[in-house]
Amino acid sequence: MLFWVMQGMFEALFSFPQDRVIILKERATKSYSLSAYFMAMTAADLPILVFLPLVFISISFWMVVPTLGFATFICIVGVAFLAIITGQAFGFLIGATFDDIKKGQAVATVVILFLMLLGGFLVQDIPAWLSWAKFLSPFAYASNAALLIIFQNPIPCDGSGQLSPLCEAGDTTSLIPAQNVLEYVGVTLSVGANIGILLLFCFVPRLLAYTSLRHKKAGERE
Repeated sequence: MLFWVMQGMFEALFSFPQDRVIILKERATKSYSLSAYFMAMTAADLPILVFLPLVFISISFWMVVPTLGFATFICIVGVAFLAIITGQAFGFLIGATFDDIKKGQAVATVVILFLMLLGGFLVQDIPAWLSWAKFLSPFAYASNAALLIIFQNPIPCDGSGQLSPLCEAGDTTSLIPAQNVLEYVGVTLSVGANIGILLLFCFVPRLLAYTSLRHKKAGERE
């Protein structure tokens, strides 16, 4: 899920800067409105974007967790779709705000690291004054939704001690309730709440990107 958010963001990052000259010429001749261009641009790449996670998960899911069944597979694919579309929305926002591709790349890299780290990944002990950032992280909501879908039944200890203190090293008989494991890895909210926030993240950055394009002065777009 982390990869699909990043994939969507960087795929969409260059859309507006690369087409800037073309759209200015077309708008100057009143060939179409900005809203028509924006809708076409945001929808044009969706078939390819959603095809990539479908192929990847169709292979990896059945190799890793084949016992979870087809219904779980469909749900995971759906969350991956939302993850990549959400990343696309953030990419559109950055690309629409920064006409210079190098500046956009730099900002996108900082945003990705900021949202990933402060979303609870790689760094668990986040300072209290930065804890608010996890609520802005699509990485967290996508991963939380996937984990909630996967971990629904009690998990057997494998003796490795990786889930200590839930499972001690050498313990191969205990069963740990799924809720305990989810709390251990920091999963919050319900599946519906996480998906709902992802849907919100799909639309709000797109609206902000359109607003950014609409309110730029002519001199800034040349």
